[in-house]
Amino acid sequence: MKYINIYSKGMISANSRGFMIPLIVNEKRLNDIGLKFKFFSEINKNIFDCDYLILDSKLFKYDWGNNKVKKTRDFFFTLKERVNKLIFLDLSDSSSTIINEALEIVDIYFKNQVHKNKNIYLKPLYGRRIFTDYYHEKFKIKDKNFEKKIPVKNKNNLKKIKILWNSYFSNYSIYGDLKMRLYKLLPLKFFLNIPRLAIDKNIKKNDVSCRMGLNYSKETVAFQRKKINEILKGSYKFKKVSRRIYFQELKKSKILISPFGYGEINLKDFEAFFYSCLLFKANMDHQETWPNFYLKDETYVDFNWNLNNFQNKLDHIIRNFEQYFEIANYANSLYNSYLHDKEYLEDFCMRLKNIFHN
Repeated sequence: MKYINIYSKGMISANSRGFMIPLIVNEKRLNDIGLKFKFFSEINKNIFDCDYLILDSKLFKYDWGNNKVKKTRDFFFTLKERVNKLIFLDLSDSSSTIINEALEIVDIYFKNQVHKNKNIYLKPLYGRRIFTDYYHEKFKIKDKNFEKKIPVKNKNNLKKIKILWNSYFSNYSIYGDLKMRLYKLLPLKFFLNIPRLAIDKNIKKNDVSCRMGLNYSKETVAFQRKKINEILKGSYKFKKVSRRIYFQELKKSKILISPFGYGEINLKDFEAFFYSCLLFKANMDHQETWPNFYLKDETYVDFNWNLNNFQNKLDHIIRNFEQYFEIANYANSLYNSYLHDKEYLEDFCMRLKNIFHN
């Protein structure tokens, strides 16, 4: 048996839920194959009784500033001395962001998504993200509070960066948030059950759902969204609405536009898969994630980062939605398989066995 202890704030965000829920749901099978996960919200003597200690990045979100770096590094070194392997779990949204101070100390650095070309981590990026750097270089977009990604200094540390899994395993239905609140009050696995849903195309009367926030502290992050708004202004509604109205609209929508936010993977992606909407999204070929739901023209349709083909592609999808619905339908089927089908749940468990037993 391998014992893996996790120091975490708990399910405080969508990414945190996506990390924790599959471990809880698959607990029995994971135990059967020799993996025992245990969660800790504070440091005590029992937390060191393990083969691996995982540190949730959410606990250290504000601890890498100039006045706290030394204290945090010392804390990490202290932990490392007391465990066999120290792991950092980076639950940030972007494939580009790496906390160098943590990378230098830990044995393994897990992310939800990573660059296929890891040499990108050796480069400084404007806005700390590959797409913000692109918009700065291509369109001269500048952030008020300039921030450049500090590149990884030691190339040998790139091998520490590994893919865990993305935030697919969570309840993205209209009742998802309510069930999570109930689970916090009464932690029964029943509340973690995710419905299996497939929407008939005949009820999809609305062409496009593009509800999205446009205000970000970084102009380079907001640029893609504002550009989409500029292209489609007057054609569709962008303003945010209540959760009930949003999901009612989504259920009836043929296409869901999911722009980049602080990261490339957006929770809207999983909402699209769940509600059988065609996911229309900027190209994702630069990154690697698991499960890989980003199969171009198989599970989603892409547009260029500069949006020069955005309008034409969208118009073509709307005119020919009958053929494009097959993409949405396959994405929904694949997504449901990873959530519910025995062979896919087994794949998740064996993936963890390969990671922690090797």
